[in-house]
Amino acid sequence: MKLLKKGVCIALAAALLSAGSGCGKVNNVSEEFKTDGKYPMNTDVTLRVWCSFTPTNQLTSMNDTEFKKYLEEATGVKIKFEHPPVGSADAFRLLMASDDIPDIVITHWRSSAIDEYVDTGAIEDMTPYIEGGVMPNLKKIMDEHEDYKKMTLSPGGRYVYAPMILGDDILRSYRSYCIRKDLLEKAGLESPETIDEWENVLLTFKNMGVKIPLTLSLGYNAAAEGQFTNPFGFMGDFYRDGETVKFGFKEDGYKDYVARMKKWYEMGILDNNFMDASTTRISQIITSGDCGAFYANVGGGLGTYSNAVSKESGIEFDAAKIPVLNKGDKPQFNQTQYRVHGVGATISANSKYKEIAARVIDYGYSEEGQRLWNFGKEGVSYTMEKDENGDLYPKYTELITDPEKRGNGVSMSQALIKYACVGNPVSVQSKYYLLQVNNTPAQRKFLEYANGTDIDDHILPPVFLSEDEEKKVNDLMSPIRTYVDETMVKLIAGKIDFEKGIKEHYETLDKLKIDEVIKIYQDAYDRYKKINE
Repeated sequence: MKLLKKGVCIALAAALLSAGSGCGKVNNVSEEFKTDGKYPMNTDVTLRVWCSFTPTNQLTSMNDTEFKKYLEEATGVKIKFEHPPVGSADAFRLLMASDDIPDIVITHWRSSAIDEYVDTGAIEDMTPYIEGGVMPNLKKIMDEHEDYKKMTLSPGGRYVYAPMILGDDILRSYRSYCIRKDLLEKAGLESPETIDEWENVLLTFKNMGVKIPLTLSLGYNAAAEGQFTNPFGFMGDFYRDGETVKFGFKEDGYKDYVARMKKWYEMGILDNNFMDASTTRISQIITSGDCGAFYANVGGGLGTYSNAVSKESGIEFDAAKIPVLNKGDKPQFNQTQYRVHGVGATISANSKYKEIAARVIDYGYSEEGQRLWNFGKEGVSYTMEKDENGDLYPKYTELITDPEKRGNGVSMSQALIKYACVGNPVSVQSKYYLLQVNNTPAQRKFLEYANGTDIDDHILPPVFLSEDEEKKVNDLMSPIRTYVDETMVKLIAGKIDFEKGIKEHYETLDKLKIDEVIKIYQDAYDRYKKINE
């Protein structure tokens, strides 16, 4: 499906919003369902809800969770969760093509086909429900945050899904740099800040006998996250420089970045097996003490590795600052995500209970709903406490925080699955969830560093591509990604002459038509800026 032309798009959006603000029925939305948002509802309806779920040792389905019971109690609606097979690539496509789509579908909705699903009668246009009084909690949030609204509306100017929203900027970046604090103290060094300080620290680690001073899984995806690209003024993949879309691997800074990684490889301070991103291998070299620094997740990386080493080993991991070129520079680039996710909930066009489904979804955006999705039930999995500023916040109980009470080998995140649904909530994700699950001083510092960038000056918003654009991007980018990956390895490992190879790199990107892809994203970004103008 091609994108609607600008005039048609604006006209359609205006018509929908006008319909949503009128009196009486709004696109078959009954007057009785317009609400002040109070719950529970008085109904005997059971809603089918489709969403992914990975079974744990304790739970085989969300139907087994306490969260399901709490959601039913709060909304007054019975819920029957249905899950696709784990890892199925075709499950969603088959679902959208079927005649039996459950009342609510929770999945990733940012796709060029998002309007087509409405136009072909698979899912419901949610604009009348949000603008027409059925979903006042989500409408309030969207009215207060114009940027959220821009990120949510489809190319056709419609609300097609209710998104997961990150409630604080600290939730946006969860990957960053880690370093051995014990080695720094032994060497009498400060934690590095500039790229040259990083090099000095890593060389010192090598001279101390550390086998792998730095481990990185270098390649297209690593550079797209910004791993060590910041000092060289670019980020892999697509980003903005002002209002201009750029492709990091085509920028001049890419040559300097690869040259530095090549130098570190030759110095023996970069993992000589950097092309192997095996989780098992990386975990082994980090927890064995063979590694001095790495890039990882705050929980599954820094937290997991810290818990895996004994106090007797003397190994202590700490957060490190994002490397910059000059002392005092503010980092520009690091892994990040948008405040509005592509994950969210929408309503089946064939549902007999559309208004009730809309209200169940909207409950997640109320204050009470946000606490339920993030923390579970008050008095069971959380209590209200005061933080250091005297502000009330939901504090997890020992069912979540005490290793003995949550079960042997069960992490806080795993324990939460029983009582809450915080990973991909149809709600606003709370910073108090993240800060409690990642509660060590090193993890708090990690989150501060990871999110302390000017990334919003550069990040490309979640733009929509037309079906034709998406196909062209996929066709062109597949060989480009492969080429960048393979050539980067050869350049760093010295398999090809550097000057000749880097010159061919830029020339080959032109031959592979990267400029056509850049223009597609530039056009999509320009369209995005015009939403709600």
